[in-house]
Amino acid sequence: MWKDDFGRHLRTFLEQTHRLHAATDTEAYRGLVAIQNKHGMWGRIGDICGASEKNAHDFFHNTWSKRFCDSFEVHKAQMTEQLRRLVQEGVDKSEALTAVIGGLQQEHPGQNFHLISLRQLLTHSYDRMAARQQAPRQPRVQRERRQEVQIRQKQVLPRQWNMDTDDLIAELAKLL
Repeated sequence: MWKDDFGRHLRTFLEQTHRLHAATDTEAYRGLVAIQNKHGMWGRIGDICGASEKNAHDFFHNTWSKRFCDSFEVHKAQMTEQLRRLVQEGVDKSEALTAVIGGLQQEHPGQNFHLISLRQLLTHSYDRMAARQQAPRQPRVQRERRQEVQIRQKQVLPRQWNMDTDDLIAELAKLL
């Protein structure tokens, strides 16, 4: 399958189109990332692999390249806290994500993070935090009490009542 030999296919592409020799997958990854003119690159790589341009592109960015990136899991709590502060301050999503990612890269300049995965994680977290801030959750006891009242209202008032007080008291007595 073409995915199993993806590194070899990238090395072939680099040698054929850029005269770059990459002995390892790591060198192929670095060589590919360093290319300035990437126009039509994924179509050519797809042809070499026997895959579509989109499949070659997506496999590289979403799967194959991750092995060359450092894990950001150890920084997750710190990023989440920074993002929470930005959401509370009302900073828009794009600015907040840029600030958190930029801060992480600045604090750890020697590390190479998989930015697609990082952006996905932060986008999901931002959306969740912003939704919670918009509609704060009610305490469980309050929700249960409201549900209980709604149930009792349905039991007592199954339809519109048009009666006087004595009739209403009689109907309530039947229910009790």
